[in-house]
Amino acid sequence: MGLGRQVEMLTRMKAKEIGVGKLAVAFVGLNTLDAYLTHKVVIDGNGYELNPLVRGMLETPSNFWLWKVVGSIILAGLLLLISRRFPTLAKNVLKLCVAILILICLWNTLSYLLG
Repeated sequence: MGLGRQVEMLTRMKAKEIGVGKLAVAFVGLNTLDAYLTHKVVIDGNGYELNPLVRGMLETPSNFWLWKVVGSIILAGLLLLISRRFPTLAKNVLKLCVAILILICLWNTLSYLLG
Protein backbone atom coordinates (compact mmCIF):
# COMPACT_ATOMS: atom_id res chain seq x y z
CA MET A 1 0.00 0.00 0.00
CA GLY A 2 1.43 3.35 -1.06
CA LEU A 3 1.97 6.34 1.16
CA GLY A 4 -0.77 8.31 -0.60
CA ARG A 5 -3.30 5.58 0.11
CA GLN A 6 -2.29 5.42 3.78
CA VAL A 7 -2.67 9.20 4.16
CA GLU A 8 -6.10 9.03 2.51
CA MET A 9 -7.21 6.25 4.88
CA LEU A 10 -5.96 8.14 7.94
CA THR A 11 -7.67 11.33 6.79
CA ARG A 12 -10.99 9.53 6.43
CA MET A 13 -10.59 7.85 9.82
CA LYS A 14 -9.79 11.17 11.50
CA ALA A 15 -12.78 12.86 9.90
CA LYS A 16 -15.06 10.09 11.18
CA GLU A 17 -13.54 10.06 14.66
CA ILE A 18 -13.93 13.79 15.18
CA GLY A 19 -17.58 13.42 15.99
CA VAL A 20 -20.01 12.47 13.23
CA GLY A 21 -21.63 10.07 15.69
CA LYS A 22 -21.87 12.71 18.41
CA LEU A 23 -23.30 15.18 15.92
CA ALA A 24 -25.90 12.60 14.88
CA VAL A 25 -26.90 12.05 18.52
CA ALA A 26 -27.07 15.83 19.05
CA PHE A 27 -29.23 16.13 15.93
CA VAL A 28 -31.73 13.56 17.20
CA GLY A 29 -31.71 15.05 20.70
CA LEU A 30 -32.25 18.59 19.47
CA ASN A 31 -35.00 17.43 17.12
CA THR A 32 -36.75 15.79 20.06
CA LEU A 33 -36.31 18.94 22.16
CA ASP A 34 -37.65 21.00 19.24
CA ALA A 35 -40.67 18.71 19.00
CA TYR A 36 -41.36 19.11 22.72
CA LEU A 37 -40.94 22.88 22.68
CA THR A 38 -42.98 23.31 19.49
CA HIS A 39 -45.75 21.17 20.91
CA LYS A 40 -45.68 23.09 24.20
CA VAL A 41 -45.65 26.55 22.59
CA VAL A 42 -48.37 25.82 20.04
CA ILE A 43 -50.65 23.75 22.28
CA ASP A 44 -50.43 26.28 25.13
CA GLY A 45 -51.49 28.93 22.64
CA ASN A 46 -48.42 31.12 23.02
CA GLY A 47 -47.12 30.58 19.52
CA TYR A 48 -47.84 29.71 15.94
CA GLU A 49 -46.06 27.11 13.80
CA LEU A 50 -44.77 28.72 10.61
CA ASN A 51 -44.00 25.45 8.81
CA PRO A 52 -47.28 24.33 7.16
CA LEU A 53 -46.26 20.64 7.19
CA VAL A 54 -45.52 20.67 10.91
CA ARG A 55 -48.64 22.76 11.58
CA GLY A 56 -50.73 20.03 9.94
CA MET A 57 -48.99 17.32 11.93
CA LEU A 58 -49.65 19.16 15.20
CA GLU A 59 -53.36 18.51 14.71
CA THR A 60 -52.60 14.84 15.43
CA PRO A 61 -49.94 14.87 18.18
CA SER A 62 -49.08 11.17 17.86
CA ASN A 63 -48.27 11.62 14.16
CA PHE A 64 -46.27 14.72 14.96
CA TRP A 65 -44.08 12.91 17.48
CA LEU A 66 -43.72 9.88 15.24
CA TRP A 67 -42.58 11.90 12.23
CA LYS A 68 -40.39 14.26 14.19
CA VAL A 69 -38.49 11.73 16.31
CA VAL A 70 -38.44 8.71 14.01
CA GLY A 71 -37.74 10.93 11.01
CA SER A 72 -34.73 12.48 12.73
CA ILE A 73 -33.40 9.04 13.69
CA ILE A 74 -33.73 7.84 10.09
CA LEU A 75 -32.08 10.98 8.72
CA ALA A 76 -29.23 10.74 11.24
CA GLY A 77 -28.75 7.08 10.31
CA LEU A 78 -28.61 7.94 6.62
CA LEU A 79 -26.03 10.64 7.30
CA LEU A 80 -23.95 8.15 9.30
CA LEU A 81 -24.05 5.78 6.34
CA ILE A 82 -23.06 8.59 4.00
CA SER A 83 -20.19 9.46 6.34
CA ARG A 84 -18.51 6.15 5.52
CA ARG A 85 -18.03 7.32 1.94
CA PHE A 86 -18.12 11.11 2.33
CA PRO A 87 -17.15 11.89 5.94
CA THR A 88 -16.60 15.61 5.47
CA LEU A 89 -19.91 16.12 3.68
CA ALA A 90 -21.89 14.25 6.33
CA LYS A 91 -20.12 16.09 9.13
CA ASN A 92 -20.76 19.50 7.56
CA VAL A 93 -24.43 18.71 6.94
CA LEU A 94 -24.84 17.57 10.55
CA LYS A 95 -23.03 20.66 11.86
CA LEU A 96 -25.37 22.89 9.87
CA CYS A 97 -28.46 20.99 11.03
CA VAL A 98 -27.35 21.08 14.67
CA ALA A 99 -26.61 24.82 14.48
CA ILE A 100 -30.03 25.54 12.96
CA LEU A 101 -31.77 23.35 15.54
CA ILE A 102 -29.98 25.13 18.38
CA LEU A 103 -31.31 28.45 17.10
CA ILE A 104 -34.82 27.01 16.65
CA CYS A 105 -34.80 25.57 20.19
CA LEU A 106 -33.62 28.89 21.61
CA TRP A 107 -36.39 30.71 19.73
CA ASN A 108 -39.01 28.21 20.91
CA THR A 109 -37.78 28.49 24.50
CA LEU A 110 -37.93 32.28 24.41
CA SER A 111 -41.39 32.14 22.82
CA TYR A 112 -42.59 29.84 25.57
CA LEU A 113 -41.05 31.80 28.43
CA LEU A 114 -42.04 35.24 27.16
CA GLY A 115 -45.37 33.97 25.72
